[in-house]
Amino acid sequence: MTSKTGENSNEWTTMKSERKLVREIVDELGLDKKVIWPRLEIVGDIAVLRKPMSIKLDSKTIVMYKKIAEILYNRIPFIRSVWLAYTPVSEVSKTRKYLLLAGTNKSETIYREFGCKFKLDIRKVYFSPRLNFEHGWFANFIQECDSILNMFAGIGFFSIIPACNKKTISYAIDLNPHAYRYLMENIMINEVEDRVYALHGDSSILTTLLSQHRKFTHVIMPYPEKALSYLPVAIKAIEKCGYLHIYLHTDIPKENHFRKVANLVSSKLNKYTDKTHEITRIRQVRTVGPRYGQYVVTVRIC
Repeated sequence: MTSKTGENSNEWTTMKSERKLVREIVDELGLDKKVIWPRLEIVGDIAVLRKPMSIKLDSKTIVMYKKIAEILYNRIPFIRSVWLAYTPVSEVSKTRKYLLLAGTNKSETIYREFGCKFKLDIRKVYFSPRLNFEHGWFANFIQECDSILNMFAGIGFFSIIPACNKKTISYAIDLNPHAYRYLMENIMINEVEDRVYALHGDSSILTTLLSQHRKFTHVIMPYPEKALSYLPVAIKAIEKCGYLHIYLHTDIPKENHFRKVANLVSSKLNKYTDKTHEITRIRQVRTVGPRYGQYVVTVRIC
């Protein structure tokens, strides 16, 4: 067995495709490719495999995933544990259920992104390395001294990364008590206590209260299941001119899918505000199922 160094490396994922690695192992073991989804996420010193929701988690499936996990554990020197995510994300806590496949019973780790450190427990808070690009894009897009309202903030990526690199002020809200605790801890770890303020509670209620006292140049809503329904309170939190960053899920038609997303968002905005709005960016963040995707839409409102 490969000795563990205790080091983790986000750069490792650029050296070898996670999907390619899992496929190679599946081929080596001669496993059923219909059951194994070649998705691997590296979170600090933790590796996470994902099971297709259409496949039942039975003893045979668990044995197959454990075989893959043991090889992953031995091949990636800094990995301390390998987990299987086997449920969809809960709408309340935004977490999945996990099964330990290999290594130590360890689900808390330190993840590094854009010069910042984030402490998290994969079983207690939502996190996806696939949002790495979005975190970086947002931090680059905002300007010095912008003010940010981060609804559904999780452990704070969209607030802390900008605060580490620019003099932004951010209010970050999350309902999950574990996410709030890690958010507070990550604010201290990254020494941005004077620029990021954590709030625990429902984003609709706290946004309404906040908007009575101050307005923001950016409101970001990285919770696709709820963002559109929370638009009315988000709009009220925007300064005279500002930006909404809306994440949403929708089906992916064969043609004109960006136009469909734009029309969906525009229809909601026309319903909730008389302000002029312009969609400045639409990006498909990822696919989340057959013919179903996650998108982000940036809207300038004046």
